[in-house]
Amino acid sequence: MFVTKASKSVYVFWVFIFAITPLWAQNEITLSQMKVGKCSMALQANLKWKTITLQARRPDLKNCKMNRANLIFLIKEAVAKNKLLFRSHEFTSIFIGRAVEFPWLSSFLSEQAFKDSLWNRIKGHPKKQNVNRYVETILYRHPVISQLDSVMQKVGYRISGVSVEKVLVGRYQNLIDFNGPKFKGGLPFDAQVYLILKKE
Repeated sequence: MFVTKASKSVYVFWVFIFAITPLWAQNEITLSQMKVGKCSMALQANLKWKTITLQARRPDLKNCKMNRANLIFLIKEAVAKNKLLFRSHEFTSIFIGRAVEFPWLSSFLSEQAFKDSLWNRIKGHPKKQNVNRYVETILYRHPVISQLDSVMQKVGYRISGVSVEKVLVGRYQNLIDFNGPKFKGGLPFDAQVYLILKKE
């Protein structure tokens, strides 16, 4: 294959275009990142699917545990560093992962269900609601939601709800940091959690 001067010029042109294209014009971008111990955590935006995903990895492949301050920091950093991106695109959700990776969130879920007359501990499911809807309602009441909502308002978004899937119900010995007495039956303690975003 022969490369002419003309084809070289075209090649150089596209290399130049790619070099000056902002990262957010590509499909995926890292919005913020941090390292806590052996855990590397990052918020990744997918422009094609309009979603944001929290990724947490350890070299030994064990689950990372994230405290409340870490989560707030990552989202604050993402907003502070990417204001133009948030204002020029419309994201629909932030997937934060499993509740058990946030022990404080998992324990909140199980402790709230323990005290709730709408949860049937013996049968291990809500008395009336679908289990997903039940867990979504409880998690949306956690104070961290209002904190993150205040952060997202700075770039024209609200956290309008919580969506979950793959809810796990466990016995007393399965629960994470549960602050309550032993009991018979089951309580919700884990789910895959999405923060639903609404652009104003």
